[in-house]
Amino acid sequence: MNTIDTVRKLDAGELKQPPPRVATDFVPRELRRALTNKTGAINRNAWEMGLAFAIKDALRSGDLYLPQSKQHVSFWDLTLDNAHWQEVKATAFDELRQPPKNEAKTVLLRQFQEAAETAKKQFRSDDFAQIKDGRLILKRYDKIALPPAVTALQKLIDARLPVIRIEQLLMEVDQLTQFSRHFTPVQGHQSRPTHFYRTLIATLISQATNLGIVSMSVSVKDTTVDMLRRVRQDYIREETLTAASAEIVNQHHELPFSAVQGTGTLSSSDAQRFGIRASSLLASYYPRYYGYYDKAVGIYTHVSDQYSVFSTKVISCNPREALYVLNGLLENNTILQIREHTTDTHG
Repeated sequence: MNTIDTVRKLDAGELKQPPPRVATDFVPRELRRALTNKTGAINRNAWEMGLAFAIKDALRSGDLYLPQSKQHVSFWDLTLDNAHWQEVKATAFDELRQPPKNEAKTVLLRQFQEAAETAKKQFRSDDFAQIKDGRLILKRYDKIALPPAVTALQKLIDARLPVIRIEQLLMEVDQLTQFSRHFTPVQGHQSRPTHFYRTLIATLISQATNLGIVSMSVSVKDTTVDMLRRVRQDYIREETLTAASAEIVNQHHELPFSAVQGTGTLSSSDAQRFGIRASSLLASYYPRYYGYYDKAVGIYTHVSDQYSVFSTKVISCNPREALYVLNGLLENNTILQIREHTTDTHG
């Protein structure tokens, strides 16, 4: 704060140059050469530029905040502002069963000693953890012993399964499901480009493996970046991918081996969160993993008890908004009626 006050005095004309002992530890290495002149005086331009970078980083991390700002607010204003705290302060300690401020240290020491004594007694009968030479030693879990028959069966299966390339596997799945017929152009009547099927398979692999169309064009003979880009833009869209995925899931549901895993009417659902830079109505703040000023979205994935992914949906990281999405999925029988969902909604 003293550094910011110095800038205010410089702008008001009270100071002509930064004082000789002004703080400079925040100035980045790139500006260090220009920080002082030949006489050793502080270069105001370089110093203020370094301060600007430091303030920017502090605002993003939450170490510095602006009381009147809607974006760069104090962390405590996001949880419990001072006015509200004064209202609930009298009853908060009793409701949360926390000791008063002047007794907190004594209570914490007593609780620590009680926990230590309890742990010391339980260590005598615990074969997993022990204290040796003043250090906590944890025992590793024993490896599950596999019967020789299981090991022999694994080797037999590995020997009978041929090694197959990913593009061959994708084409074999297409022969069984005909999922490629769902990749149609936006216009619906546009003629397919030359070598469409080969280009489609290459484009799908480039996107699924995150290899990219540039690297894929180098790996596939007589396939250019323009060919891959055209198929990606005109044929691979959300609705075509959804229909193709439903075709594979429905075929997987009919396999006899799938019934061994489950009935296909139960699912496990979970969300993975990803930071997002672009502006989106679904993006929301998620301080736990992305700080207080970066937004993220969740990719909600549904996996059936037959181990097939039958639905993915982008949702908000806001718990309340995500709950609305989940309730909507439950109302549409998404979780319990996988077969209907893949056929009617996706297909």
